[in-house]
Amino acid sequence: MSENITTSIKQIDEITKTAMHAVDTLLDNSMEMNRFMMEKVLNDYESFVQLGEAYGNSTTSINKSMDKVKTKSIYITEMMQDVNTSLQEIDESVISTSNTIIDLTVSTDTIEQSMYSLSSISEENAQSAIQLYNQIDKYKY
Repeated sequence: MSENITTSIKQIDEITKTAMHAVDTLLDNSMEMNRFMMEKVLNDYESFVQLGEAYGNSTTSINKSMDKVKTKSIYITEMMQDVNTSLQEIDESVISTSNTIIDLTVSTDTIEQSMYSLSSISEENAQSAIQLYNQIDKYKY
């Protein structure tokens, strides 16, 4: 039973690690996209804004839209970091629970061994009691 629990715990740990790796990859890609938007797109956009100032309202509208994209990208990055933190906390909890289950399994095995020892001692005591009874019974009137 303890082997099954240990195997299950290892499988849960592997699944958690796979999920954390996927989230890390997603976070990295989101951050790279955000960096690209900040370094490339927004820089190019700033040049475009300077040229577009002559066109008035349309340029202002595009600027607002890009600010919204930037804000949402930052928000998504923060959310992904929160998800990553939560997954790390889950992983720590799974590991802690796994260790507790392993400790309980070891304790159960120890209790089981103690019970067998007590049973053996009880049998020996019963045999000794029978022998004593038989010896005492000889001396009855």
